[in-house]
Amino acid sequence: MTRPRANRLTFITFATMVAIVAAAIVLGYPSPPILVSVVLLAALIGLCWFDVRYMILPDALTFPLILAGFCWTWWAGGSWTLSLVGAAIGYGLVRVVNLLWQARRGTDGMGLGDGKLLAATGAWLGAFALAPVLLIASATALVSILIVTQGRPAARLTIPFGPFIALGFWCAWILPIVPEV
Repeated sequence: MTRPRANRLTFITFATMVAIVAAAIVLGYPSPPILVSVVLLAALIGLCWFDVRYMILPDALTFPLILAGFCWTWWAGGSWTLSLVGAAIGYGLVRVVNLLWQARRGTDGMGLGDGKLLAATGAWLGAFALAPVLLIASATALVSILIVTQGRPAARLTIPFGPFIALGFWCAWILPIVPEV
């Protein structure tokens, strides 16, 4: 399994986003939150697909998503403090979990791409969104593992966690489960 080059991936992702924005404009200029939601959903779907296929969340996609989260916070008049703290805690949580796993098992437990996606979640939604996002992500990952393994132990099962973080991110974006940033 080969990994596509970041330049090609970035081009495809941004071309898709531009196409979505162009289609939305042609359909009648939806309000910015709807347009932002469509672009955010496209980015999350792209990240999910990439993580499932290649088991990696590339910096070429996660860093722009973090930056877009800060831009959204500024544009929407949200709290810069909660956004910055959310991004730092999101990345830091995954980093700490990975370091603890490395100390115990000698291998990576989570990729740092997951940390960058969680940092993007914090940048977009603020620090208070991280707990429900992680609860949704962890619960759906656990259910998925139970379905895949049919309840039998699987010592070496490796799953991409990015799609579950993206699901939690999307649920927190759409549903009123956290206070606005």
